[in-house]
Amino acid sequence: MCDVGIVGGGFSGLWSAIWLKTLIPELTVTVVEQDQCGFGASGRNGGWLMGSLEGMASWSDSSGVLPVDLLETITSIIPEVKKQLDRFGIDCDLAHGGGVLAAARYPQQARRAHGFLRDLYDLGFSSNDYEWLDATAACAKVNAMGCSGAVYTPHIATIHPLKLVLGLRHAAQSLGVIIHENSRVCELGTGIIKTDAAILRAKTIVLATEGYSGRLLQNRLTTLPVQSGIVATEPLTSKQWSELGFQGRPVFADFSRFSTYFQRTADNRLVVGARGNYQWGAKPASMFDLNPRERHTRIQLATQLFPSLKDVAFTHHWGGSVGVTRPMRPEVTVDTQRKLIRLGGYIGEGVGASFLMARTAAEYLADLSTPRTHAPWLLIQPIEHQPAWPPEPLPWLGVTALRELWDLEDHWLQLRHQTGR
Repeated sequence: MCDVGIVGGGFSGLWSAIWLKTLIPELTVTVVEQDQCGFGASGRNGGWLMGSLEGMASWSDSSGVLPVDLLETITSIIPEVKKQLDRFGIDCDLAHGGGVLAAARYPQQARRAHGFLRDLYDLGFSSNDYEWLDATAACAKVNAMGCSGAVYTPHIATIHPLKLVLGLRHAAQSLGVIIHENSRVCELGTGIIKTDAAILRAKTIVLATEGYSGRLLQNRLTTLPVQSGIVATEPLTSKQWSELGFQGRPVFADFSRFSTYFQRTADNRLVVGARGNYQWGAKPASMFDLNPRERHTRIQLATQLFPSLKDVAFTHHWGGSVGVTRPMRPEVTVDTQRKLIRLGGYIGEGVGASFLMARTAAEYLADLSTPRTHAPWLLIQPIEHQPAWPPEPLPWLGVTALRELWDLEDHWLQLRHQTGR
């Protein structure tokens, strides 16, 4: 028996445990994890810690602007995470170099970039949050081929995801959190977490499984696990980095449909990622090696943007599952009747969003009045009110068709640009 039982030993679950024990030290908190902490998306992502959230526009007021306190809460994610890392002495290779979001490869990306910037300004962000860099200034930060300019933001840092999740695991245990790994949860009931080997009773349950939620609740598909894949180079030399840029380790992305993400690691590799496949039946990734096509796509993307990488060895590759909900934004759903709290819907931005949602859930349980407990991502409603995805084959057809169409668009726009049409 415990006060709070947390299902999932990734960022959401571990941050929830840490915040709960910080705010209410006398609570008994138990985390139940199917494999090892960080086995899923938390240990296998691109390492972007972002001071932003997907779907922010849906929280704007009648004039289309985000309230000031909401803006401050979102943009303070990175400094607040830093405070907790310092508190627990967690070294996860954090580098706060900002983000270069570039218009590159073909002209249509410039229109997307300027539209993206206008939308952010309409929401109430300023040039201190997001600013336009011309081609010279952008290439001085990251020297991407064909870059015509970029949106720069200070609200992105990089981390080593596995180092972070293992640091959080140690921090949670130091506060007295009990962690059961290799314990698959097969059933949830009100106050009951049933695993293959035992039953844990809890006054409150926190479901922090994101893209691995499956059909634990009411046999309804509320989260689609979409795969994202990564390749990484061998360690690069100082001469190679002087040509590529990335001084201070800013992240880099271009405005393609594939949600690309690049970072320079602490051991001087270039990590290259992009969104990928969806498996029939909403199955999360269980095999993390990329297939040859997925590897080739990411290596090709890297060499298109950085031609000097054509003779560089790409020595590592892996993938993970991104949780996509129907609202397309992160949420903390509190079902008071079931005594259940569910976190998720990060859509690939979970390193920072999980920190914020976990803190929100803990402050709610601690009965605190904070900017987070008054934020629109906190929903007090039955779990059944969460919108579900339709049954197969519609999710598979939709995601697969979008991926193929975006792939064709990307190739066609590049070819058109190269041939001058």
